[in-house]
Amino acid sequence: MKLRPNHARAAGVRAVALRNQRYPMKKILWGCLIAAAIAPILSCSMTKTIVRGAVDYMTNSREVFERETDLEIAKISLASNLKILETMAEEDPENYQLNLFLAETFSIYSLAFVEDEMDRLSGINYEESEYHKKRAIRLYDRASAYAYKIIEETLGKPATLERLSDEKMKEKIDLLEEKQFPALFWYAYSRAASMNLQKDDMNALVAMPLVKVMMDKIIEWNDKFYFGGGYLFTGMYYGARPVMIGGNAEKSRVAFEKALQISQRKILLIPYLYAKTYCVQFQDAKCFTENLEYVLNAPDDIYPEQSLANEVAKHKARRLLKKKEDLFFDLSDVP
Repeated sequence: MKLRPNHARAAGVRAVALRNQRYPMKKILWGCLIAAAIAPILSCSMTKTIVRGAVDYMTNSREVFERETDLEIAKISLASNLKILETMAEEDPENYQLNLFLAETFSIYSLAFVEDEMDRLSGINYEESEYHKKRAIRLYDRASAYAYKIIEETLGKPATLERLSDEKMKEKIDLLEEKQFPALFWYAYSRAASMNLQKDDMNALVAMPLVKVMMDKIIEWNDKFYFGGGYLFTGMYYGARPVMIGGNAEKSRVAFEKALQISQRKILLIPYLYAKTYCVQFQDAKCFTENLEYVLNAPDDIYPEQSLANEVAKHKARRLLKKKEDLFFDLSDVP
């Protein structure tokens, strides 16, 4: 049987994919290049099929990326992959897996690299630091937009949801299906991260009660999800603000300790964020030093499957520890 041109192209694509089944990184490269290159000449349904195959390759091969230990390679790879993913999202905007992957990846990129530039330039170049701060906010907002696509049909428009009472919010969130909870987590995380960079803007903080209700639901659903991510959020929620606007030292400390327990202290971003928020806000210099030294002294192979996240934590911890004298009022009794 003679193949039509489009069918012939699709058959060629399948053949290439089969030849590369044994090589995950080739899967990523071929899947992405094929989707981007031939999308204009294929029908909509065929394009979506190829896009979904490419997304499968990327998500299934993420373990290779998460083991990366070179931050520069990771930074460049993440940035380029984000644009490829967004190009695919244009072709398949309702793709659950793709939207979730974009929400998570934009959040990770902003935390690991954009906020890092903001912190590095803080106190050195105010304008450049503010530039990266605005970048981080925009990227977190882009992440939350992708995550919300997955839950919008159930929850309605975000602006409407944010005006509801806590009880009404809970009633809405209870309507979500279990498969939507990962998107709920990444929406709440990225919204909170964006708001945390806009603490002086009361309009930007309007969604904080909604985000707290969402993360409480994540803990109720699966408190071990993403290494105790719900507890990590709770620790930061109560530990990054003064008591007069809702901060609570004990609630923050308990939540951080719970996250450390669930992660078996192998996810080094948790003690790093413990030091950066709770320890600084409530002026516990001993806690600050202990957590950061734990991060810096942890073996490089403490959790090989999360080498990249842990390398990011070590990089950030070195810089934060150097700022100790500027962050604490009285260090006379602290070693």
